[in-house]
Amino acid sequence: MDTTRLPDNEGLTHLVLQALVRKLVEKDLLSQAEVEALLLDAAEGIDAVGDDLTPQAARDIVREQLLPAFLRRPG
Repeated sequence: MDTTRLPDNEGLTHLVLQALVRKLVEKDLLSQAEVEALLLDAAEGIDAVGDDLTPQAARDIVREQLLPAFLRRPG
């Protein structure tokens, strides 16, 4: 088994990563601003459709899609 790869079940992987980030914020180990900065840093380096995301596109994706998904409580 290759332990360097995430499981093939993307839905479960997303849920676990979202829960991890929420726990870190709840325990005051990460602030919401730090989560935003980390997501933005990661998003800016992503190759989307053969080209890196522009800084503005990365900011839009982080603020409109990723932050709500990572910080909002399910339910």
